[in-house]
Amino acid sequence: MEPGDIPKTEERNADDSSSSTRLTSQGSTVPRINGRREYTTTGSEHPFVDYWNKCGKDPEDALSQIMSTLKGLQLSGIHVFRVGPRNCETKDLVLVVSIWVEGGSFDWEQGNAAVLRCQEILDQHGFPDVYCELGEVAPRRLEDYRRWILKDRGRHYYKGLPSNPTFLARSPDPTWNPPINNMDSGYPPSVEHKFLMPIGCHPILEKWNNDDYASSLRSQVVSNLKGANWTSVDMLRCGYVGKKDAPAILFVSVEPGSTTPEEARQFADRCAVTLFNHGIIDMSCEVKESQVVPLSKLQPPSTVVDAGNLWKASYNLTDLVGATIAKSDQQGKQGTKGPYLRVKTVENGLETSSVCALTCRHVVSSSTQEPEGSGSKKVRQSCEAIVQPGIDYETEVKYFAHRLASKQKSHWGDPAADEGMLRSYNARSTVESRTFGHLAYTRQGSSGRATDWALIKLDVDKHERPLDTIKNQVPIGYDVEHGYSRKYQSQGWSNASGNFSFDPRPDHGIYTLRGVTPVASIQEPEEWTDPTLHGAICLAKVGHGSGLTLGIANQALSILHRPKSPQGTTGDETELDEDDDLISLTICVLSRDGKYLDLSPTSSFGIAGDSGACAWDLNGRVAGMVTAGSMWDLEDRWTNVTYVTPMEWILEDMRECGLEATLCE
Repeated sequence: MEPGDIPKTEERNADDSSSSTRLTSQGSTVPRINGRREYTTTGSEHPFVDYWNKCGKDPEDALSQIMSTLKGLQLSGIHVFRVGPRNCETKDLVLVVSIWVEGGSFDWEQGNAAVLRCQEILDQHGFPDVYCELGEVAPRRLEDYRRWILKDRGRHYYKGLPSNPTFLARSPDPTWNPPINNMDSGYPPSVEHKFLMPIGCHPILEKWNNDDYASSLRSQVVSNLKGANWTSVDMLRCGYVGKKDAPAILFVSVEPGSTTPEEARQFADRCAVTLFNHGIIDMSCEVKESQVVPLSKLQPPSTVVDAGNLWKASYNLTDLVGATIAKSDQQGKQGTKGPYLRVKTVENGLETSSVCALTCRHVVSSSTQEPEGSGSKKVRQSCEAIVQPGIDYETEVKYFAHRLASKQKSHWGDPAADEGMLRSYNARSTVESRTFGHLAYTRQGSSGRATDWALIKLDVDKHERPLDTIKNQVPIGYDVEHGYSRKYQSQGWSNASGNFSFDPRPDHGIYTLRGVTPVASIQEPEEWTDPTLHGAICLAKVGHGSGLTLGIANQALSILHRPKSPQGTTGDETELDEDDDLISLTICVLSRDGKYLDLSPTSSFGIAGDSGACAWDLNGRVAGMVTAGSMWDLEDRWTNVTYVTPMEWILEDMRECGLEATLCE
């Protein structure tokens, strides 16, 4: 059985004939699923569905017996779903009777007993392949709701953040008394959503960003976390939507399940004392569960991403920055093509020059590849083919064929654009026809900076224009400037002139990039680059995963951490100390896009598939490259923050490796 497969009934019961009623987790008999569950009503041709819909009149039928079992519980509803791993085949879905009970009205010993009895009822009625689960819904009475969330603070504390991480500890830790929205009588109460903001012009910045000696604030915080399986340290502000107060917080993220609340409190206390000793008295430390995940995307052929986006499908066949790319022998692992660089090398006194596309090493390298040489200044040279797009090619061909057939059948709309796009994609049916370049150099970290980069040498014969004329142009779409202007002004975004716009202006949906944003301008933006009036620079990017998004860069550097594997590196780490764990510095970017969350103040600047995407400021300067994101688990779509390696650092690191690289302009 492959990982992620749902066990068949006979496999589940092989070791115990009574195990059909054995709990697989709290309140559930549903077989364990690797990754996040997905609920659907599709594929409901199971005979149980027809049986269930006719139940309720006979006191001996399954529904009546289950309702009798649930007496005494404050039942909110019973629903039948198909459940399985994300993106699985319909045949791999299992049928589940999902029971919803008001939170706080029962204990889990009572809930587990009810689930086991309901499973027995399903088995007795001839449906052993239908499972049962019980879940909580928010209480409707305000005081009941308040007691419920305070009892489970970890789950509700960060409500509103994209991946809803689990809270573990805080120091200092005043009584948590969250604002609760109880305005709509038709719905239960809800905790007001939290949002993240940049740290702003805070006195800690000089201490944090510039010092890296042993007694520095940054080094002491890292030292405080010895023994913790921590993943990142971010210095941000966090507050409630609609409230002006957003306190400064030192966020420490740990691997989910690795740290108890008691252990987390010890780490938080140590960091809080360190902050106080350095004269920082207005900042607390919070420990939460979050992973740092490289934002390449593993995608099966059947998955449709952004289907129907003619604009995206068209630029994936061009030399525009932001296109979808993948290694030819692992096309399901997709990332984004970054900016073009002119790279000069000198070997044996001979200078050579080539035009390369930048992306992340983890997008185009397999996990078994290691950098050649033992020195910290080495890069790995390679020649693997890189294609554009990857597995999305199959998705787009299927989509346009279906769309074209529908238009021709219904005589609705002009099929010319779809016909042209389908011809263009069919002409690239082979790997060779979609190969735009070959992997030339890969690098993995240096001097404590996250420089997980790779260079793809462009093939001259695969590009229509001469390579010496290629420019860094990104597809942002027609009229996008006006759309974002309205959106951001509604959220309080403005600058001195009252507008939020690109400069220079886009040309027919294409924006040309020139120059590099200095790291100093990210940490201390010039007034004319700060549309937020929070001392934060605005960045934009176009990526495979989320398309065009805008965000703001945090002024304080973030620290990423990954324990060094005994078997060596995995291809995604960035190295600081060869004798210790893998630690690196990076820039944290917060989104203010609101594209997916109805203009919520916090969405995601980058998601899976955006690794390698070029981030730029609103004056067309290249600021950096998207590499990773912080999320609660690997199956999350949303990142709480996105990590971007500054372009200035990448170019410096290339020079240290013997590569003289400049932007193509």
